[in-house]
Amino acid sequence: MKYNGKLLIIISLVIAAVTVLCSCQVNTSSTGTKYKYVMIGGLSDVEEQTVNGAIWRSIKEYQKKSIDESTNDKLPTIKYFTPASVSGSDSKSYSEAFTEAAKKQIELAAAGGAEVIFLPSDAYSDAYLSIKDNSKNFGNINFIILTVPGSKTADVVALNGKTTSIVLETIQYGYVFGYVLTATNHASIGYIGAEGRTSEDFITGIKNGCKAASEAKGVAEPSLETEIITVGPNEAVISEKAASLCGKCDVVIGDEMTNGAVKKAAADAGKQYASIYEDEGAVMSFSLDCDVLTGKLTSTITECRQRSNGYVMNLGVESGIFKLNSALPEEEANALLSSVAATAK
Repeated sequence: MKYNGKLLIIISLVIAAVTVLCSCQVNTSSTGTKYKYVMIGGLSDVEEQTVNGAIWRSIKEYQKKSIDESTNDKLPTIKYFTPASVSGSDSKSYSEAFTEAAKKQIELAAAGGAEVIFLPSDAYSDAYLSIKDNSKNFGNINFIILTVPGSKTADVVALNGKTTSIVLETIQYGYVFGYVLTATNHASIGYIGAEGRTSEDFITGIKNGCKAASEAKGVAEPSLETEIITVGPNEAVISEKAASLCGKCDVVIGDEMTNGAVKKAAADAGKQYASIYEDEGAVMSFSLDCDVLTGKLTSTITECRQRSNGYVMNLGVESGIFKLNSALPEEEANALLSSVAATAK
């Protein structure tokens, strides 16, 4: 999935602020300041309950556990670098433009003395892969990348001893949506998402969840309609396809790029929607336990800096980073989440 948006399945993810040298401007040139811990990503939600927010908090937590070796008394500096806004006529051209913009920010972070660079989604994988073999400039930098199953980053992470790939088990989250919506008597489900492996896995999960709930509950398996966005994040195209799905389905799910359009289209059509973000208006949603994720990511920074081999860490439903909000009784919901790892595939 190659767009600069919030990470899929990351779902409405502030610790008291510490004194840090950071700003809210897009970085276009090296400042001369040495930033040790860096996040490449959007600025709008780094202080909110989002995955990007959890990443930023984990960097701040790690910062407080460290000391700047050059001063012995100051916190090491941290920074978030934001790729420039890009556009493209289709998914390929958009991906290429975004990759180039992200690569420039990684290069600036490296030139600024970065020791750890966080890349918050699979959208950055091509930028990472384009520089990972350049040991002269990047060989001593620890990369931590949030990605999805089947990502090229996860496949090659073992080639770089300084890289940790955190894989979000997309199929498991799709499974929960399919199961819950079937169990709560929806006859037809729609999904609209970006082109790529993430949507493919999410759809597979929905299908498997629908089948499992149908068998467990003795109810009819709902039909599934899907729309895949093959252009860049074009609002007009997304809105049109979301409206089409809402006209055909009882309930519609979107990904991080399409969720807002789905919510509006559902309201216009008088239909229901399920949200990957915490949303009281949705028939079901996930909310992120930011404290749990922040703790896991903070530990990951420590672990990756101690490793001499590439590492893949899986984060599935059982990890406890997401909470399910639905009409299912609490006991049934907890049983579902605890069994997903064994039943989703």
